[in-house]
Amino acid sequence: MATCDIENTIRSVLSKFHIKELKKEQRQILDNLLRGEDCVAVLPTGYGKSLPYQIFAPIYHTLRDEKAVVLVCCPLIALMEDQVQRIQKTHFVSAEYIGELY
Repeated sequence: MATCDIENTIRSVLSKFHIKELKKEQRQILDNLLRGEDCVAVLPTGYGKSLPYQIFAPIYHTLRDEKAVVLVCCPLIALMEDQVQRIQKTHFVSAEYIGELY
């Protein structure tokens, strides 16, 4: 797969999220995912750790014409619900919250 194809696809998907570019650490996460590697990101709150995982599926689908599934586990119910609500508004990535409220 050509590097220019990957870069163009990333730029295209980021534009749908109204984002100009990824931070260095976000790009490292995305690159690991695109190489098929597992990835755990430990970064400060509010740094944008979830963005690479959210954009991975549409990028993968565009590059390989296959659907991708991303499973994100988070102990913060409110954060998960918020992120699912936001991603559902994009209309090009599907997301569901599966869990129980105690």
